[in-house]
Amino acid sequence: MNVTFEIDANGILSVLVEDKETKNSKSFIAKGYKGNLMEEEVERMVREEEQMAKEDKRAKESFEARNRFERYIYDVKDALNNRNIGANKWSHDKKKAEAAVREASEWLDGNGNASKEEYEKSMQKLADVWNPIIQKVYA
Repeated sequence: MNVTFEIDANGILSVLVEDKETKNSKSFIAKGYKGNLMEEEVERMVREEEQMAKEDKRAKESFEARNRFERYIYDVKDALNNRNIGANKWSHDKKKAEAAVREASEWLDGNGNASKEEYEKSMQKLADVWNPIIQKVYA
């Protein structure tokens, strides 16, 4: 989101708000502000815009972390279907990995509004189980 403020020589405030993703925009003119009241209002609007930008950034980071975690779960599931991991000597490890994938998938389903850090922590938990197993397979 982009917010532009303009104040003309007569003290008239013009505000343009543009949504970068949807390309929608809205503008309005605020008349009748004098001195500090106008400055305070502009400062409040700027603070609100900065807060919204921070929230948007956190939401985007969370969304991206969730997508990375979903892809990782998919990749592990795909690798588990590989015949090399299905061999008898890997059956215990395969069961352990399948349980970890189930747990990760259930956590993901139940935590749709998690933070970036929470997604990364859960992904690392799965990686801590999976990485030693896959290293054995390809060693």
